[in-house]
Amino acid sequence: MKKWKVVLSDTAETDLDKIYLYIAEVLLEPRIAWRQIERIRETILKLDEMPERGTLLPDEPWHSRGLRRLIVDNYLIIYKIMEDTDTVAIIAILYSKRNIGEVLVNEGR
Repeated sequence: MKKWKVVLSDTAETDLDKIYLYIAEVLLEPRIAWRQIERIRETILKLDEMPERGTLLPDEPWHSRGLRRLIVDNYLIIYKIMEDTDTVAIIAILYSKRNIGEVLVNEGR
């Protein structure tokens, strides 16, 4: 089975930090925050074997750009498969209730 290289953008790393800080410091649940981050990271790492498991984003222009999403609890992992380099690029990790299109446009993703 083909193995893909999975890389997180700086933005995705920052998103993980923000998720942790919100749950740990605002909701005062550091253990839950740690477990949430671990679940997200475990899901991301599994993309090395089957990156097509996520669905394409339905809206344009992201659909035609090949952006995909995976759901982990209340969070979406937004990523792109880069066939030419056998790489899965994690672009963002966002709270699922947010307007994903708006976030991608406003943050230049």
